[in-house]
Amino acid sequence: MTRDFLTKIKAFWLAVAVAGKILNAIECISAQDPGSEKRVKLDNVEGIVELRNVKHIHPSRLEVCVLDDASPVVPAGKTAALVSALGSGKSPIIGLIERFYEPVGGQVLLDGHDISTSNLRCLRRQRSPIHQEPVLFNISIFENIGHGLIGTSYENASRESPMKLIVKAANKANVRDFIFSTPQRIRDVGW
Repeated sequence: MTRDFLTKIKAFWLAVAVAGKILNAIECISAQDPGSEKRVKLDNVEGIVELRNVKHIHPSRLEVCVLDDASPVVPAGKTAALVSALGSGKSPIIGLIERFYEPVGGQVLLDGHDISTSNLRCLRRQRSPIHQEPVLFNISIFENIGHGLIGTSYENASRESPMKLIVKAANKANVRDFIFSTPQRIRDVGW
């Protein structure tokens, strides 16, 4: 056997091992059960977000407590910004609100309801957090904003139907002028 052949066999078996791990991850059933009908659906949300005495340990660094007795409250209809030193727990707070993590102690509440008892899909449709490192897809800004309509009655609507909502969102986020200043603005037909 040649060295090249052995290298290819080794790469093949490595790929098989990695594919097995990926398939196991895909088939894994989430403990959070995002579509569970047994969990509370909060259909009429006012929007008060509260962390009550939350303690959180970083999932990949179990020796690091990133939040200890955190209790911020964000009133309904208000915009809140988390500003603090690097590594002080801003991203984990968003992760806790989105239920990417469960707190080690304390509660995360939405309108006084503990979100750990909420239907995850319904819960995630109620809020719009913007992370410090937003990810944009390689599509127009119009289409990127339109991704916020996934899971709503506008998800499969023609382009014209949700356009007013997307323009309203761009205005509210104060990005409409920025969009018009970009060379790619022509891609965002209708603006």
